[in-house]
Amino acid sequence: MLTQPEEYDLDQHPKNATSITSTYVKFIESAGGRVVPIHFTHTFERLDDIMSNINGILFTGGDLDLIDPQTGEYSQYTKLASHIYQKAKEINDNGVVFPLWGTCQGHQLMMLLESQNNQIIQPTERYYEADTLVLHNPRDSRIFEDFSDSLLNKLQTEATTYNIHHFGVHLDDFENSERYLIFLICIDYQAFIKCWQPTMMKVE
Repeated sequence: MLTQPEEYDLDQHPKNATSITSTYVKFIESAGGRVVPIHFTHTFERLDDIMSNINGILFTGGDLDLIDPQTGEYSQYTKLASHIYQKAKEINDNGVVFPLWGTCQGHQLMMLLESQNNQIIQPTERYYEADTLVLHNPRDSRIFEDFSDSLLNKLQTEATTYNIHHFGVHLDDFENSERYLIFLICIDYQAFIKCWQPTMMKVE
């Protein structure tokens, strides 16, 4: 997991202090995984070494400026994430399965990196809201193909997904719609992008 910078008083905390929200650690550990923190200030060379010794990366939620508001360029965090994203695609192109997973802000981040469009992230106020999912052909997806009929029905008819967002990616960037994109599964790569927070429901 890529750590995120903390805005601490440097008189009280170390410089370049970073963190990972514990819910994401518990989320991975609940499936038997082991979390390796990746410091957002690592060099690309250090990052490449780490990626050769792990088998996937999760981009967590958060409240960072992915685009520097002063310069309009990628933030330091986004620059490192971009290197991870391109390196992961390269690894997959070479026949090695290396999945990427983005939740909440990670969803926005991966959409930003793939589209190369700084305007794709738009205000989408869904703060502490539960909602249903609109699933298109879920049986054809790698995520939902093994879900029971009753669970798929519950996801689509009951407000079971936890949303806590100020920004998102609107479906009108893909089609003529005012709804926003909450789940995306990449066809060519092992990439899964999700806006809602299953970590919160599972461990909090």
